[in-house]
Amino acid sequence: MKRLSICCLLLALVLVSAISAKAQTTTVIVHDTVTVDSAPEYNYVGYRNRGYKGNISVSNTLIYILGVETSHGFMFNERHYLGGGANLYCIGIDYFLPGVFIDYNAYLIKPRKIMRSTPTVGVKLGTSLLFATDDYGRLYYGGDILLLLEPNVGWAWSLGQKMGLELTAGAVFVTLAYAPSIPMPFPKVALSLNF
Repeated sequence: MKRLSICCLLLALVLVSAISAKAQTTTVIVHDTVTVDSAPEYNYVGYRNRGYKGNISVSNTLIYILGVETSHGFMFNERHYLGGGANLYCIGIDYFLPGVFIDYNAYLIKPRKIMRSTPTVGVKLGTSLLFATDDYGRLYYGGDILLLLEPNVGWAWSLGQKMGLELTAGAVFVTLAYAPSIPMPFPKVALSLNF
């Protein structure tokens, strides 16, 4: 599990480095004056325009809790996203936690021609059910309903006009729905593909 997490993180860093290193230059001659422009005219943040947006992410909590999530919602402008989604966390092969959540994400820097990445902050609020497997491998409902709160910070990169990549780190605070107590925090890292 640890090797898989490290490999995924290294792959993401190599991908981001390759995209960032792809600098293009254009030369424009106007009345015998040469002007060098370091980047072509593109709308780098097409995936952050107003309208429907979504993402798919993989996450790792405490190394042995793996998760997949998808969120779909509305981008109000290039900075604010609000959506809802579903997730599935697996704790080894014995426990499964399917759930639903509400997702808010804020992109802190307004996109510009030369700035194709931005820091982000976000929060998710949701609920999950606990399923377990018995000694014979049969899946059954464990009877627990969990409430989840996940604040996170991260960084988002543009992968062109229609996609983006986001790496976030945060904490998942967990408590039982029917017997609220002091929430237990679990560190979490997630890698998302935004579209």
